[in-house]
Amino acid sequence: KDKVVPDYQSKLSEYKPDVIMMSLVEDVWDMAQTLLEAGAEYDISTVLGGVFPTAAYDVLFEHPLVKYIAMHEGERTFVDIIRALKSGQDINTVNSIYWKDELSTIHRNPLQQLCDITDVIPDYSLFGENRYQRPMGGVIWQKAMSMETYRGCPYNCTYCNSPTTRDFSKVNDTGNFLRRKPAHIIDRDFQILKAKHDPDFVMFQDDSFLARPEREIMEFCEAWSKHNTPFWFNTRIENCKPRTLKALKDVGLYRMTFGIESGNEDYRRDILDRNVRDEAYYEHFDIINDSNIPY
Repeated sequence: KDKVVPDYQSKLSEYKPDVIMMSLVEDVWDMAQTLLEAGAEYDISTVLGGVFPTAAYDVLFEHPLVKYIAMHEGERTFVDIIRALKSGQDINTVNSIYWKDELSTIHRNPLQQLCDITDVIPDYSLFGENRYQRPMGGVIWQKAMSMETYRGCPYNCTYCNSPTTRDFSKVNDTGNFLRRKPAHIIDRDFQILKAKHDPDFVMFQDDSFLARPEREIMEFCEAWSKHNTPFWFNTRIENCKPRTLKALKDVGLYRMTFGIESGNEDYRRDILDRNVRDEAYYEHFDIINDSNIPY
């Protein structure tokens, strides 16, 4: 940890990038500022993106080294930035870029439409193999790899960025942020992942995996049944039903994670906007415990 800055500067000198892109949540903003300042002497265009810059771009623009912010979702913007640089254009010509000129005036380019997540297949080839080692449930998985099947979340928890993200899309008419991949696309994505990396464990990084119709869950189970690969997901307690838990366990559900956030029902309801009674949690935990799926 004491070599982050010299390692970063060494990589900049060695690789000589045309552009640096940082995705930020609020609690890494201090580190991002450290890296911005460490890289200032290299005069490399830097674009900040992610939920924090989108929610508080005016705060980030107060930093003298912040010139470009990619608003909202990044897949299309990322590609357009590369195309702009290849054709000799400035990053400030790209849609969804907010930018600051020499007089510190902020310009807001038109926003892009949201991407089709069925077209998004991540490339993990740049990571070292040890990146995928993950202990879970007494096992050290050698290739625990992530997949996305659901972008966004339908709930309104006040501590989360998802409601704001949904509202941003609606207000700016960029499309419906809530998008799910159908079972045949999840199957396609995993087959690509398996051919390239052969994972022994999959982590579905959705906000709430079971916040989807039962029909879709059963279609997923049917598609996943041929893979014989265990998996983990995060979900909400009240979405756990006996039939779907049994089907998921039969096709490899190894472990689940839940967020309760508070044991105080009034606080959950009135402050966190998680309107679930304690009795509902007790009832569903009986179902969860009967399933014998660890959590």
